[in-house]
Amino acid sequence: MRKKTKVLCPPGYESDIHSMTVTEIADLNIMAQMRKTFDYEKILNLGKSICEKGLIHPISVVQLPVSRVREYARIVEQAHGRKKNARGMRHSTKGFVRIVVAGECRTRGILAFRDQIEARRGLLNIQVYVPEENADLRAMLGVQIAENFHGSVSPLEEAQSIVAVYNSYANDRATTFREIARIVGRSPETVSNAVSFHGLPDYVRTHVHEGRLSYRMAVCLLPLIKFGADQAVVTDFIGRALMQDMNANDLRKKVTAYVAHHRAIREG
Repeated sequence: MRKKTKVLCPPGYESDIHSMTVTEIADLNIMAQMRKTFDYEKILNLGKSICEKGLIHPISVVQLPVSRVREYARIVEQAHGRKKNARGMRHSTKGFVRIVVAGECRTRGILAFRDQIEARRGLLNIQVYVPEENADLRAMLGVQIAENFHGSVSPLEEAQSIVAVYNSYANDRATTFREIARIVGRSPETVSNAVSFHGLPDYVRTHVHEGRLSYRMAVCLLPLIKFGADQAVVTDFIGRALMQDMNANDLRKKVTAYVAHHRAIREG
């Protein structure tokens, strides 16, 4: 059973809603996603919710001919760093390969309550993207980010995924932050911040990766870095932000005031 639906779809793709059984969902292939860490208690709660209320937001899937699976696997590996053996992919009954683009937690939640959901819900709606013969498969990375609009992944994980998309288009001419923003469904400023974050000094990014400083707080330091402040000044800002329990807005205001003050001195 299938019906057409009007959705925002990348150029060169068709997008349909497919009503699938839990057995068909169990045959979906899962590659690396934006999310790098999982809370299995939340996955179980999500499965219970789907059992009781149904699948409110469809899982997104790309349907590929076998001949393009390796190509897509390379794109995902370059973006997310985890390798998937294309030879071990499960095929649909018609010989296509269906791969989860967005909704790994929903998929795992469904499988955790497979029997109950199958008995109570029957069919579940799945958004399926079907590329034309020469469609750009990198577009699915953009769909992956755009569909995580509800903040289900951390800002740091989102930033890493945005940079992966940006890097995948790096060799394309005239690819701007605005164009990448259109692809991933975010603002140009969000894309610029994500790319700039990955250009921050190691000592700043280490604070974020080790959990001492949030991604949003690190982004607030960007004007300080661009102004040319040395490591001692930046480290002092980080220390004061942590000691005084500042939020991102507090830190942004202090950084803006510091830069304005010292720029006036420099130019005066």
